[in-house]
Amino acid sequence: AWLEARLRRAAAAVGWAGGLRRAERRARLEQRVEDYNALQKSKGTFHRAVLVLPLTPEFDPPRGQPGHGRVQFSDRVSASRSVGAELTRRG
Repeated sequence: AWLEARLRRAAAAVGWAGGLRRAERRARLEQRVEDYNALQKSKGTFHRAVLVLPLTPEFDPPRGQPGHGRVQFSDRVSASRSVGAELTRRG
């Protein structure tokens, strides 16, 4: 809580408060999706939630990460092994 408050004050001071709030909302959404998927996996189901992100510079991975600067051309997909197995089975 202390660190979060300091980050918010610092962001507000330099005009980044809106961006910090957007990043926080995205992080919470990602965590909810991860939690849902973990629950479904523990139940032994193939129900999964997926986040689909637009191919915009806003979602470009940080420097040093695979795919940085190549968002529009990336062929990377992250999915659990169980999702791949189910798609193959249904295919």
